[in-house]
Formats: sequence, C-alpha cells, structure tokens
Amino acid sequence: MDFSDQVTIVTGGTGSLGREIVTGLIERGSRVLFCYRQREEAAQELVDLLGSDDRLVAVKADVRDQEAMNKLVEEALRRWERLDTLITAHSAVSNAPVVNMTLEQWNEVLDVMLRGVTRVCRAALRPMQKARYGRIVNVVGYQPLAGALMQANYAAALGGVIGFSKALAREVAAWGITINCVAPGLISRPQMAAFDPSYIPWATNIVPLKRLGTPAEIVPAVLMLAERESGYMSGQTITVDGGWRMV
Repeated sequence: MDFSDQVTIVTGGTGSLGREIVTGLIERGSRVLFCYRQREEAAQELVDLLGSDDRLVAVKADVRDQEAMNKLVEEALRRWERLDTLITAHSAVSNAPVVNMTLEQWNEVLDVMLRGVTRVCRAALRPMQKARYGRIVNVVGYQPLAGALMQANYAAALGGVIGFSKALAREVAAWGITINCVAPGLISRPQMAAFDPSYIPWATNIVPLKRLGTPAEIVPAVLMLAERESGYMSGQTITVDGGWRMV
C-alpha cells in the first residue's frame, strides 16, 4: 500500500490504535496531521519518533467542538493544500449497567463517539468534494455488532456511526468519496484494566484464534480501505476479530 504524496487526518492519534494507524501511514509515505485532546506528551513523543520533513503534525483539538474540527481541516489544507483521507480513531468510554448509567454518561459517549465523527466528517467533506476524491474510514468496534456488557452507550454510539457512514456513503458517492468502517474485536489495550479480571480468560476462550488481537493487527484493514485502489468499496463494515462472530 502506497500513500506517497497523500494527506491524511487521524483523530485520536495518541490512543493505542490511533498511534499504530499514524505509524502505518507515515511508513507508507503519507503526510499526517493527527489530533489529540489531552495527552500532549504522548503526541510529542510520537512526532519525535516518526516526524521528518514536516510530514507529521500533532494538533490539540476536541472532537466535541465543530469549530475545532473545521480548523483541523483548515490546518491540513494550509500546510499541504489537499486532504485525501480521514480516519477517525478517537475513543471515550464510561461503563455502567443501563439501570445505573447516568444521563451524563450517555451524553458524554454519544457526543464524542457519534457526534464527534459527524463533526470531523462534515469538516472534511468540502475539500474532498472539491477534489472529487476522498477516503473516510471510521473505526468502530464489536459493541454494536455483538452487544457489550456495561457498554450500552458505547454500542449505541458506534451503531450510530455505522448507520451514519452508510448514509453518508450514498450522499457523497458522486464525488468519488468512499466511507467505510472497521470494527475491531477483542483487542488488548489499556482500557481493559477497567474490566473484571475474569474477562481476559473468557475473551481468549471465545475467540477461535484463542487470543486477543493487537492494535497493530487492525491497521491493515484500515489502510486497505483508505488507499486509492479501494475505490469500489463503500458503505461497508469490516470486522477484524479473530473469527469471533464467525461462530
């Protein structure tokens, strides 16, 4: 996969998955602008590790703010005069049983995960429509496809992202823009520290490959949908889950 001379925006670039996506893009020649909300040290560490020739830029921006997303896109255009690809990989969780989940927990996750995706997509669409080309890949998760204990808000938000992506794919097809989703399965990441200790053995047992995935193993599916040659796939959700929902 070759992303030479292309420009990509990645949201959530300091997360475990976002970091791997940024790394994969830089290694394949893309110029990348990624945003983060709080982890400034992690963002600078990634730039120091990968940055060269002004090909990697970190911007502090909150997906809950439409103006911040507009400025994010404007910054990519100012630097490189184009925007080819948008990959949304930001995340926010606030777990609780439905009967105990507060309105604030519902709204927080929906605002970041669903409305956040819609905000940055809206900002990215005008330059893509002008260029009559674009690739948008929204990273979702297994929660809306298989259900998830204590994560009804997350499942609802990501289910909304899948539906939004399908609807948007129809709207912008005439401009040569594709919209797809990647749904990781049970992936080893820091958020798992919040789960019951019995979760890991259970998760390992139900996956046919008998192990959790790694963030790096999600990247090939994301980049495949983001590359120029994937021009005939749109409105789809690809699962990368070790065969879990095959059984």
